[in-house]
Amino acid sequence: MLPQTDMSDDGEGFPKGGDESSTCGFQPFQKPATRRLWVASMLFFALSAMTVEAQEPQTWTECLNRTQRLPVDTIIAACTAVISEPTESGRAIAFMLRGNAYQAKGDLDHAIADHSEAIRLDPNASLAFVARGTAYYLKQDYRRAILDLNEALRLDPRSVLAFTNRANTYADQKDYDHAIADYTEVIRLDPQFAAAFAGRGNTYVARGDLDRGLADINEAIRLNPGLAAAFVYRGNVYSIQKNYERAMADYSEAIWLDTKNAIAYYCRGNAHLAKGEHDAAITDYSQAIKLDPSYAIAYASRGAAYHARRDNNRARADLNEALRLDPKDATAYNSRGNVEIAEGHLDRAIADYSTAVRLNPNFAIAFKNRANAYAAKGERQRATADLNEARRLGQ
Repeated sequence: MLPQTDMSDDGEGFPKGGDESSTCGFQPFQKPATRRLWVASMLFFALSAMTVEAQEPQTWTECLNRTQRLPVDTIIAACTAVISEPTESGRAIAFMLRGNAYQAKGDLDHAIADHSEAIRLDPNASLAFVARGTAYYLKQDYRRAILDLNEALRLDPRSVLAFTNRANTYADQKDYDHAIADYTEVIRLDPQFAAAFAGRGNTYVARGDLDRGLADINEAIRLNPGLAAAFVYRGNVYSIQKNYERAMADYSEAIWLDTKNAIAYYCRGNAHLAKGEHDAAITDYSQAIKLDPSYAIAYASRGAAYHARRDNNRARADLNEALRLDPKDATAYNSRGNVEIAEGHLDRAIADYSTAVRLNPNFAIAFKNRANAYAAKGERQRATADLNEARRLGQ
């Protein structure tokens, strides 16, 4: 008879202090595609407020996109026309705007090239450094992002956008203290900026300070009841507290506010899974994947839900896809090991658990699961060593 494997899928990617199988962990303000659009919108708003000399011809009107409604390709074409005029005094602004449009499309290399040209033309343009730093942030080139955002703040020490994006960059690197300091400065400069309260609250939660986190998130919702991300963050707090009904209510509110919010569907799926509602969890994970086919952890979680339902073929297929998208996901290896051991493939299970603990040496449950697999093979010495390691890590 095969040993029982731990089904909680505990491990890397979840916050400390809660039921790791049910929470969403530290969530960036949005998924990358959504962040590109959100940041681009903020930058367009800031840049379109800038004035250009003389009357605005049609190309300038479209390049500036003051209405925030023009298609990105229309903006790029208009800004290109402005840039092609060698005597145009506002070429630096046009490069920034075109770079921002490229950024909204996800073409970060062209965005960085345009922002760099804007900086060459106007080395004192704080917004150009904000724009390029944000593009580096979206590329996860955090070192360059911080350098550019630092320079933006040297040029304009009151730039809310620079502080916000630097806070986001610190938070994504899990440098929570610096992130909180920057969000706090944003709030001092603009006490009505709901997203800063939401970001700071989410960062407090990631640091394990649920009370401060919840207070900030509630303030974000008070200031802007339409901020879907804040409801996701509050739902995460309730999930950590195992208050799944309130968590699902918040995730559902986020979905109502933003029907394309893949993170909200994913998090609600986790809450369903924690309650043993496997079919509902699978439905939510599937919607998250439909909205974002590159959402690796949603595949991993759906695979875990299929495994809990004893549908191991679908579970394995999802976990394989999760690992194709993110080969460094220790949790997905642990989950696939659970599928393999359930089907009697002990050597495959041991291989997956071994990869999980190599990727995350503090992954206690993976050590415990590998111990079970070794025990099933009669390798008692290895099983004992893994059990001792699991206990040392607190399992």
